[in-house]
Amino acid sequence: MGFTDVVEIELSAGKGGNGSSSFARYARDPLAGPDGGDGGRGGNVVLAVKSDLEGLDHLSNTSALRAENGKPGQPGKCYGKDAKDLVIEVPQGTRAICLRSGEEIAQLVSNGERVTILKGGKGGRGNVKFATAAIRTPSKAEPGAEGESRLVELNYKQPAPIAILDSTSSGGKDYYFEFYAHLSGNRVTEFFFYLRKPRRFFWEHSFRKYPMAFLPFQLRKKQSDNVRFPNLSHLYFVQLAVMYLGGLASGDAGAVLRRMLDELEDLEHPNLKNFIAVVGGPEFGEAPPELVGEWQRMCDNHSALNGVDSEIIRLPDEERDGLFDPVLDRIAKIGLTFAKGD
Repeated sequence: MGFTDVVEIELSAGKGGNGSSSFARYARDPLAGPDGGDGGRGGNVVLAVKSDLEGLDHLSNTSALRAENGKPGQPGKCYGKDAKDLVIEVPQGTRAICLRSGEEIAQLVSNGERVTILKGGKGGRGNVKFATAAIRTPSKAEPGAEGESRLVELNYKQPAPIAILDSTSSGGKDYYFEFYAHLSGNRVTEFFFYLRKPRRFFWEHSFRKYPMAFLPFQLRKKQSDNVRFPNLSHLYFVQLAVMYLGGLASGDAGAVLRRMLDELEDLEHPNLKNFIAVVGGPEFGEAPPELVGEWQRMCDNHSALNGVDSEIIRLPDEERDGLFDPVLDRIAKIGLTFAKGD
């Protein structure tokens, strides 16, 4: 059900076309002089954002890509044709990293963005360029230059400033479905399809659109502290992370929260400014105040949240209209600074 978010590809720009070595010959002037044209430029390698892509599945079986070479120069001072660029379509939120040097080559976060990451080789000069007053009939012509080449990792991250982290795979789904429906507008039947897949959507609230990422992680049934977090790498662009623990009993919620913070410490989250944990709820009762205080101290003192404002929000233990209003209002207030208007 998941998608490919990391691929490694050997990318090569095109070689420049060779310059031509030729001499003009006319009926009245059989030695008219050199007329070899320059070779064309090799194709560049370009990354381009395509808005309807989500993930790198279309590149998962590709190990190498090469741009076209430039055409060679021709007699009659004809220049070789420049090669077309190799355009690789990627989703919004893709980073390109050179695996040999570790350098970040490009980061594409805007719709329609295009970045040239490898330049094609320059076309070689034809012999007409080497003619001088002293050397009138040069035979020398240059070969085309090689294009740039790199082993590149394309790394896709959900480009949403707000992320909803879900740990409800062991229970408490009914209320989480309601919470999710408030945000995404999707029916429960649609949600099942996306249960284990990161997904981006827009939450409409007070005439604004808030871009969000849904990042599920799996909790095993017998060992509540043994959690797998393959999707948390998508926190890279996130500024507000909301961790939903409302479907877990108090003991499980504390264990999952601690494990998640430990995992977060090893992940890149350079943009994270706010962290909210949602606990309690009608299925397991309102979380005890002493536990909430303990969890708040855990968040405040954990090195993974250094420089991050954290808070715990308790859901009431009875079912009622507006159950999630405190959480939604808080998300809207914090997210207002990076809300996306119509």
